[in-house]
Amino acid sequence: MIILSLNCHGLASSPKELALKEVIHNYNLDILLLQETLGAGEEVSKSLSKLMPRWSIHALNAKGRSGGITLGVKEGKFKVPNSWGMD
Repeated sequence: MIILSLNCHGLASSPKELALKEVIHNYNLDILLLQETLGAGEEVSKSLSKLMPRWSIHALNAKGRSGGITLGVKEGKFKVPNSWGMD
């Protein structure tokens, strides 16, 4: 099992998305944890779902000056309970 945790300080820029895609591919990740996503959880989930097909993405919104957090799990590897109240 390979897990990566990153403080990404937002994901809105193309260079960050490309770098993230490269890391996921090069390290064959099973779980990805992102902190300080700085966006609405739904927007982050949509963006990452396009970038990471066949992954289950769960995101919490940023609140105030605190960034959001996101959990990505490669489908078929683990079952993630809906403990954050997310769909």
